[in-house]
Amino acid sequence: MADIQDMLATSGDHQAMAPYWQKVSDITSGVEALRRRNKAYLPQFPNESEDNYKYRNANSKFTDIFSDIVESLASKPFSREAGLAGGSVPDSVIRFVEDVDRAGNYLHVFAHDVFYAGIATAIDWTLVDHTRLPGGATLAAERRLGSRPYWLRISAQDMLAVYSAAIGGSELFYYVKINETYTLMEDGEESVIPRVRLLIRDPIEDEETGITIGYAPARFEIW
Repeated sequence: MADIQDMLATSGDHQAMAPYWQKVSDITSGVEALRRRNKAYLPQFPNESEDNYKYRNANSKFTDIFSDIVESLASKPFSREAGLAGGSVPDSVIRFVEDVDRAGNYLHVFAHDVFYAGIATAIDWTLVDHTRLPGGATLAAERRLGSRPYWLRISAQDMLAVYSAAIGGSELFYYVKINETYTLMEDGEESVIPRVRLLIRDPIEDEETGITIGYAPARFEIW
């Protein structure tokens, strides 16, 4: 059985984009992040002494034009507030729009963040999830517990692998691997817990040809 480190391995697509994502992360994290990775962004001159290089690295100026450009582009579609059209909207939908991710973010804010990340990293992901309910819960219990769908942003870096297939003329994701590593506070000590979520649709094959003709309903695994 694979261990957690095997599960944290990334796809070829992810590996191809990883250097660009690292550069975006360094730039948007500010000058100190660039200085920590100094040799990547500020090469040492031939015959430059180590002391002179350290001084130049500590005092070089940095202007983050990249973030300014991305923010300017990302803000254009949101010059007007994104919201609901029309007046006859159910209360449940209004409540959802006011807090789409269960973290207090209004639809406009969430949409802007997705658009910004989509420009900066070339892709961003949204998982539509639902608050977990006890088995056999009624609609009344669901309302009492405040259970409802919500949107969860997944960054390009945390989407470890994605595979899809064209079935019936439509693209269908059949294997998705998400990094959900988190920090746990226990007895006054912090621990980093590696965790991976798999979203899987098992293939359905034609009995005679062995060709995949469809996929079973989605299921998930937590590693």
